[in-house]
Amino acid sequence: MYASRSVRTLSCLAVVSAMFMAAMPGLASAASSANAEFKVNLTINPDCNIDATDLNFGRHSTLENGATATSHLDVTCSHGTPYSVGLNAGNVKDSTLSNRLLKGGAGNAETVAYQLYQPDNKKVWGDTDANDRMAAVGSGFSQQYVVNGRIPTGHATPRPDDYSSIVTATVYF
Repeated sequence: MYASRSVRTLSCLAVVSAMFMAAMPGLASAASSANAEFKVNLTINPDCNIDATDLNFGRHSTLENGATATSHLDVTCSHGTPYSVGLNAGNVKDSTLSNRLLKGGAGNAETVAYQLYQPDNKKVWGDTDANDRMAAVGSGFSQQYVVNGRIPTGHATPRPDDYSSIVTATVYF
């Protein structure tokens, strides 16, 4: 008889305890609390990358009719970032933005004049100032531009050789 009464008393105490804890959430874990706020930040810096493909005028036995070729520039800039792209005169001695030159291999001082134009194929693509460059605003995705190359008609044909120049494309942002 005493054993069943103590089991019943313990059961009642457990039920009362459970009801008390349910009525007072947080009491079991802490008697009080404090809050702190913090700021969450993200900074997107303006950034650009540029890639270029080679421009190859191909193989010719004469330059009487000139030659044309294209290259592509891929520019990726942060969304909303204004930028401009310039092309220098190349690495051949005496090459200028108004008279770009291709030079023959070792021991060959002959050159071939050529020009690079912006996608409209009318304006010379240079790098002297903002007027020579192609301007745009970044989209966050790759934007492709065509570089139009032209060797003028009536050009004297130099001796057979491989003629080249290294042009640097620069993105300003």
